[in-house]
Amino acid sequence: MKVTILANYAPHAAKGLMQGSDRQAAVKALFESVGGKMTSVMFTRGIYDVVVNGEVPDQSAGIGMSLAVRASGSLTEMVVLEELDMKAVLAAAKRLPARTNPPADGLAFLIKAARFDAVLPNAGQGMFFRLSRRLEFKLVSSGGRLVQRAC
Repeated sequence: MKVTILANYAPHAAKGLMQGSDRQAAVKALFESVGGKMTSVMFTRGIYDVVVNGEVPDQSAGIGMSLAVRASGSLTEMVVLEELDMKAVLAAAKRLPARTNPPADGLAFLIKAARFDAVLPNAGQGMFFRLSRRLEFKLVSSGGRLVQRAC
């Protein structure tokens, strides 16, 4: 099973990386410990620090590897994406009954952002920042009847 891992290093792990820790070798050894194979490691700029591609024998091996890495505390965030067999997914979808019309009581969402403002007083009074926001949600049935309102 192919997997892609998106992750962010914890501060202590980033420090180890800066001190010369070979994270690529560590990731390769981690995959091999569950009978898998790392195919690439890419250190990135943006939302994630690192992207890893590899293969694991099955879902249990992948989840076990993920659990061990999370327990180590070396990452602050980790997303594991599993490759799907899209032919099997589509075959399953085709076996389900098709629905061409929405149900009569189907719900539609109307979202209205009403106001955003920020205030920064002068530096003599110290730094102060306030962001106030009002967001209104209305849940409306297909007949136009108001079902729920939250602000």
